Amino acid sequence: MSGLTSDQPINVDDHQNRPRPSSPPTLRSSTSAFSSPTSHNNLRISVSSVASLTGYHEFQSNQFPLKFLNLLYQDNYQQQIIDCAALGLHLINEHEQIDEIIKNSSPVRHKVKEAIKSTKMGEVKSRLDMNDMLTDSKVSVNATVNAAVNGGKLTHSEAERIKDYTTSEVYKSFGIAWEDVALDEYERRFGCEVGSRNERFRSWRFWEEEEEEEGGRSERRRWDEVGDMGKRRADTETVTGTGTGTETTTTAANTTTSTSTTTTTNTLQPLPPQQQPLFYLIGIADGIKDEIFHNPLKKDPTDPFDDGIDFKPIIIECKHRMNKYSYRFYEVIQVVIYMIMHGTDEGDLVEVLRGDLDNEKVTKVSEVSEKVPQVTNININVTRMKLRDDSIDHEYNLRNSIVPRLYDLTKAVFKTRMDEHLRYRLLVGVAREDWKGLEDFFEEVGLGEWIGELTLGTQQSSEKARCVLILLRSVVVVVVVVPEALKALILIRRSTENSQRRKSEAEKLHQEGTIIDTGKKKKKKRHK
Repeated sequence: MSGLTSDQPINVDDHQNRPRPSSPPTLRSSTSAFSSPTSHNNLRISVSSVASLTGYHEFQSNQFPLKFLNLLYQDNYQQQIIDCAALGLHLINEHEQIDEIIKNSSPVRHKVKEAIKSTKMGEVKSRLDMNDMLTDSKVSVNATVNAAVNGGKLTHSEAERIKDYTTSEVYKSFGIAWEDVALDEYERRFGCEVGSRNERFRSWRFWEEEEEEEGGRSERRRWDEVGDMGKRRADTETVTGTGTGTETTTTAANTTTSTSTTTTTNTLQPLPPQQQPLFYLIGIADGIKDEIFHNPLKKDPTDPFDDGIDFKPIIIECKHRMNKYSYRFYEVIQVVIYMIMHGTDEGDLVEVLRGDLDNEKVTKVSEVSEKVPQVTNININVTRMKLRDDSIDHEYNLRNSIVPRLYDLTKAVFKTRMDEHLRYRLLVGVAREDWKGLEDFFEEVGLGEWIGELTLGTQQSSEKARCVLILLRSVVVVVVVVPEALKALILIRRSTENSQRRKSEAEKLHQEGTIIDTGKKKKKKRHK
C-alpha cells in the first residue's frame, strides 16, 4: 500500500497531545474543510474504478483502501495535509515511494526505468515481438531485484512492491502506446470507421431524495436515464407584463410621491436553486462507431423507396492481452456502463493479442484510399455485448448489484469526511497496512455487508468476488421460476451422496473380509 509513510508509532487517540511537526501557517486550521453541509456534493467516480470500488475486480482488492482514501480527500488536498500533519504522517505518491526504495540500488533503478520505457519506443514498421520484449524486461527486472534482496539492499516486501509496480506500469504503458494501432486494425478487419477516440466525455448523475412518509422519512434513489451531461437553461418564452407601480423618492428636504406606468419584458427567468447529485460516474470510451440496422419504426409507409435504414452507436473498448484471450468480469462492467452513458444497448469488447513479428505498417481504411494492407500479426477478438440478452441481463445486474454498492460507498465516504476520528483511523490503517484494522473501519462506516469479499492483504482476491453477481442472479432465477427443478437437483445430489457413501462402506467391509449384500446374492469373502 502506498501513499503514506510514518517513522514512529502512531496512536490515533492521543493526536491532540502529540507535538505537531512544523508546517506552513496557512495549513493550520481548527475547522475542518469537511464541516460544511455541502462538502459532500459532487463525488466523482471513474468508470474504470467502479469494479474495484464495489468488490468485483479480482486483481485490485488490495488497492481498495487507497482508492477510498482518494475519494475521501477529493478536491480537499489541503485537509489531507492537515490531517496527516496531526498524525505525523508524510504524504508520498506511488512513483516517489518506488524511487525512495530503489535509490540505493542503481541496477534496479536502471532496469525498472528501461522496462517501462521500452513499451513506448519505436514506430509501427519497426516493432519486433512485443510479447518476448515485455517478458524479457520482466525477467530482467525480477532477476535484478532478487539480487538486490540477496545483497541486503531491499527487503522481500519492497521487492514484491517493485515487481508489482513494474508489471502494472509496463502493461498500462503498452496499452496506451498501441491503442490507436489496435483500433486501426479493427477498422481494417470490419471495414468501418471508429470515431470519437477518447474524445466524448460522459457524466452519469445519481441522486438521492428524501420523502415524507407516515412514521418518518424515507430515501429514494434515482439516476438520469441518459448519461450525457446536458446544460440546464431557463424558460426561453418571452414574458411581457404591463402594470402600474408607485415610486417614492425621499430626500433630506422633502418627500415626493409619483405614480408611473411601466412595461417590463423578461426573456430569461432566474434559475431556481438546483439540487446537487449524490455522485457522478465519469469516463471516456476508447471509440464509437455507427452501425447500420433495420428499424421498422422509422420506415415511411408512403415512401416505396424507404427501407427503414437507421444508425445506432456501438461502444468500442479495447483491451490488450499478453498471452491469451480471456475477457474479465470487471471489463464487462466498464463496457455496460459506457453503453448506458452513451444511450445505446450494444458494445464491442476488443481483445488485442500480438503475434511473433508485428512489423508491418497498418494503413487506415478510408474513403480516399481503398488499399487494404497485408495481414499483420495483430490478432483481435471481438465480443459483442448487449444490455439485455438471453444469457444474462447486464442492465439488471448493474442496477441491482453494482449501483446499490456505489450508494453505500458514497455514504461511507461522506460519513468519514464528517468524523475526524474516522479519518485518522483510515490514515493510520493505510500507513501501517493494518488490514484487520481497515476491515473493522469499513464495517463501521457501513460497508460490512460486502467488504468481506475483498482480500485486502493480498494481490489477488478470491474467485468469490468475481462470481458473486452471477451466482446471486442465477439463484433468484432458479428459486422463483423453476423451484421444482431446484428440488429435483437437491434430490439427485442427495441420491449421489448416499450412493457414494454406500460404495465406500462396501469397500471397507470388503477389505475386512465380511459379507457384502450386493442386492442379488450373498457372497462370503475371505482372505487367503
